[in-house]
Amino acid sequence: MARNPSFVERPAMRLAGFHAKHPDTRFAKQSPNQWARLMGASPLPGQCNDVGYGVRYADQIDQPYLDYIAAVEVAAAAPLLPGSTEVTLPAGSYAVFDGFEQLAELRAAWGWIAADWLPAAPFTVAPVPAFERYGEGFDPLLGRGDMSIWLPVIPRAR
Repeated sequence: MARNPSFVERPAMRLAGFHAKHPDTRFAKQSPNQWARLMGASPLPGQCNDVGYGVRYADQIDQPYLDYIAAVEVAAAAPLLPGSTEVTLPAGSYAVFDGFEQLAELRAAWGWIAADWLPAAPFTVAPVPAFERYGEGFDPLLGRGDMSIWLPVIPRAR
């Protein structure tokens, strides 16, 4: 599972989509409903492109539940759809784990990052949301395509 991340400085980004809280053991079965809801509502007002973002709220990389938003990037002044949620990801540094082609690989990577990569890394998780990025070539029906994990990081205190 070992993958060396690249490190990226990312500008702030406003996302809009649909939120749910999932027990970790049910996430794989329940989160497709969020994505189906988002796809049914797309394009959202002010949607910037066809890239999807699965946002995990801060400090939840190793929690027994996931607060998760299935989202797309939207313009700063765009109105929200009724029932949707927005999150603004602040500018910051990210460890980017990419090259995933199947959802099962992505799910396994989260566990590896928390258990193996983070304890040995000279970084800690920043107190902002981490996210999965689903590129324009991602096929949600097959669960295959361009996927990456973006983990917000800050240098570990010495």
